[in-house]
Amino acid sequence: MPRNRTAHVLLLAALAGLTPPAAAQTTWDIDNTSSIGGAAVVDVVGSPTVVPTPFGDGLRFDGNDGLIVDANPIAGAAAYTIEMLFRPDPIENVSSNQPRVLHVQSAIPPDHRVTLETRVTGDNWYLDAFVRSQRPGQSNPSVVNSLAIIDDTKLHPLGEWYNFTVTYDGQTLAAYLNGQLELEGDVDVLATADGQVSLGMRHNKVNFFEGVIAKARFTPQVLDPADFLPAYVPGDYDRSGVVDAADYALWRTSYGGAAALGEGADGNRDGRIDAADYTVWRDAAPQAVELANAHHAVPEPSAAAFVLLLALAARRPTFDRSQHIDP
Repeated sequence: MPRNRTAHVLLLAALAGLTPPAAAQTTWDIDNTSSIGGAAVVDVVGSPTVVPTPFGDGLRFDGNDGLIVDANPIAGAAAYTIEMLFRPDPIENVSSNQPRVLHVQSAIPPDHRVTLETRVTGDNWYLDAFVRSQRPGQSNPSVVNSLAIIDDTKLHPLGEWYNFTVTYDGQTLAAYLNGQLELEGDVDVLATADGQVSLGMRHNKVNFFEGVIAKARFTPQVLDPADFLPAYVPGDYDRSGVVDAADYALWRTSYGGAAALGEGADGNRDGRIDAADYTVWRDAAPQAVELANAHHAVPEPSAAAFVLLLALAARRPTFDRSQHIDP
């Protein structure tokens, strides 16, 4: 389309109040309180604290703080995926039992909204996802299309890292935890109008969160769960938060077996425990060969040969998946 015609179409769309087309996939590192993903943080409540996480620095929220980012990366998307790497912690404030952890909010009207929420009960939590939109020209704010999906029987322990993902394909709202479908339901909502995103609280500065948020990713289409962000460090097969000899030991004992995609020592998410998964661990572990050697305190001849292969592999930039390794 010629440039002047494109500009004309965009101008007409703006005058008509239409939502602009969605942008490309956007990843936010939640690691400061001034600018997130290149967008300005326009409001900070309390004192979110920068803390180390397995995924780089993140922000800790203590139940009385949050922030608002002046951007909506899914504006205009009729279908989308919102992912969040976060750790919900045991709460100290009773009022933190229904937090809005990530809240996409448009102007009011039209009051379009998408929220990733939790509900805390004792030492556990369960997820809650919500979406709503109001049709153009609806003057009554109570006339909306909305859906909340929630199930208080699907409990998960606090204090652990999760990928909480919400997808909408134009018909079905779905919520996933670590790539596994938890809940879904049908609803007809409009593409989200432009607006802002609040983190650690509801957009109107209530329903605060206690825990840590490391990353958020916004995609203007529905992703396959196999392509979701992993909720663990690559190579951290025992999910301890550290890539070390224990992960190598788990890979070695699992070698040759099958696994659910991304589970256990399946580092490359192909459902098999093989040499490629050793490569994932090797590339992530500091002093990988030394750790492997230490695991074999008194190597038998076959094990010694394997250690030699590890030493040779460590010098290579990639590992040939067709090679067979006997752990």
